[in-house]
Amino acid sequence: MKISSVQYTIRQYQSSWSFKGKTINGHYYTDQEYVDAMKYKSYGRVDYSYFIDRYGFFEYVFTKNPERHANEVNKCINDIKEEEKRKNAIKEEKSRAIEKAKQELSKKIENIEKKENDRKKIIAKYTNLDKNTELLSCGLSQENIEQLSEELFHPYGESIANEAQYPNTPNGVLIQGGNAAQNEKAAKAIASQIQQENIMSNFQQVNFDGNIEKFQNDLQRIKAIANQKYPQKKEMTVIYIPDFDKIALKPNKADYIPELNSFLKVYMLNCAKNGCILLATAKDGSKIESPFLINDKRFGVVINLENED
Repeated sequence: MKISSVQYTIRQYQSSWSFKGKTINGHYYTDQEYVDAMKYKSYGRVDYSYFIDRYGFFEYVFTKNPERHANEVNKCINDIKEEEKRKNAIKEEKSRAIEKAKQELSKKIENIEKKENDRKKIIAKYTNLDKNTELLSCGLSQENIEQLSEELFHPYGESIANEAQYPNTPNGVLIQGGNAAQNEKAAKAIASQIQQENIMSNFQQVNFDGNIEKFQNDLQRIKAIANQKYPQKKEMTVIYIPDFDKIALKPNKADYIPELNSFLKVYMLNCAKNGCILLATAKDGSKIESPFLINDKRFGVVINLENED
């Protein structure tokens, strides 16, 4: 289809005025003004002589077109710099925010690492047995040592390190099989590993002399004090009862005292929650009533010694 001369003229006219342009800092500029502004931005300012080769002699000398173009280019340069200034300010603010976030994160990581290192040191304090010469020389086998480390010392150290409300430790530990002197030595060595420097203030020995009421009252009093001490100082009280096989006897034994056994069965179930561990010794564990041994909520750890005699 042929295009008429009028249509062709209109299209030429429209084409000469069709441009995309660009808005900078809220002001509109033609593509040419923007291109020139970007080209001469580093100059700071231009005059119309920069564009002399773009105009014919008549237009350059007798019209304001070159001057108007130069003015628009200068305005565009200023607007570009204003936009760049704002963008740089935003970029710098973001960089500062990122750097601050990095520093805060780094500080948090350092704090976490420090807390973890401190936690490990506390646990190591209770699980490092090398300095406890008594524990290593009281007839405990390597298996006994590993059992105590895994089931007693490590959980106790974690509880202290984590400042746990309730220590993650067994309610009771029974040492059985050795002679009386050997058992007592092992019991006190175990207690010293738990108590560390607080052994004198947190070690309570309770002997049964036949007076049931006094025995029960002493145990109740010690548990009550331990219940107050642990939350405040995170110090566990060790209650040492020797010759447990002469106290908590089986029903078929002549000295069996049902009232005493019933009391001890209940008493032992919440020792750890009250900040104490019942540490008992027995030369012959087979004499002890079975519920004390079957339910690990009572004696959670049982150490079997060989008699050194």
